[in-house]
Amino acid sequence: MHVVGVDYDAATTAHAARTHGGGPTAYLRGALTALPLATGAVDVTVSLQVLEHIWTPGDYVRELARVVVVEPERHPEAVAERRRQEAGTRRRTDQRERRQVE
Repeated sequence: MHVVGVDYDAATTAHAARTHGGGPTAYLRGALTALPLATGAVDVTVSLQVLEHIWTPGDYVRELARVVVVEPERHPEAVAERRRQEAGTRRRTDQRERRQVE
């Protein structure tokens, strides 16, 4: 497992690297709305108490989605859960539409 932290402030990333860096952990300086990571580079993103500090939170969320790997075969349980949710949504929509016709 590798962990990458990103922050816009150079002093913050330098401190984090000195205090918590090394081994599988790295800290990068970069804008959260333009993450310095390749598309599909990570399996999971974690963001705690960040959105309220970003002027364009939609851009940030799009960046999180961009860097997360999109390989369903690597996460079959997530794909199965999404299919169950979609099937449930379709059933509820079908039921509502039938009630409206009656």
